[in-house]
Amino acid sequence: MKKLLLGLMVTVLGVGGSVGLGQTSASAACPYTGCTRTQVAVVDGPTAVKAGARPAYDVEVTTNGSSVPKGRIKIIVKSPAARHVGNKDYYYSRGEDTRRGTAKFTLPEMRKGTYNVTVRYIKKPGSVWKNSTTKFVLKVTKRKS
Repeated sequence: MKKLLLGLMVTVLGVGGSVGLGQTSASAACPYTGCTRTQVAVVDGPTAVKAGARPAYDVEVTTNGSSVPKGRIKIIVKSPAARHVGNKDYYYSRGEDTRRGTAKFTLPEMRKGTYNVTVRYIKKPGSVWKNSTTKFVLKVTKRKS
């Protein structure tokens, strides 16, 4: 009788889901890597500067959940003539080496012209995050002498 009751209790607990509570279950919404949406945004910085200035920007990566995305932020600056001005990688991990989840970057001294700036978040390999991109135009006007 004891064996019957013990077997019945194990079956009920196993079916009820009480056995193995310490394990995490797979998410049906995101069973693979690279499926959680992220948004990269420039939260602070100018869109127009004088020639010779070094504009500084703050970039933030956000998600819908409370998890923290980790990866790189890549800045690509091009002139309209498709002349590559430069790019730089910044490592992003909210709270570790960045200030309150914001990566800061400063562009080199800019000459007069219009520049297309692309800011990309590149996920850490094997993570559940998606890459994201934002663009803006930087206008550099002639400096008064």
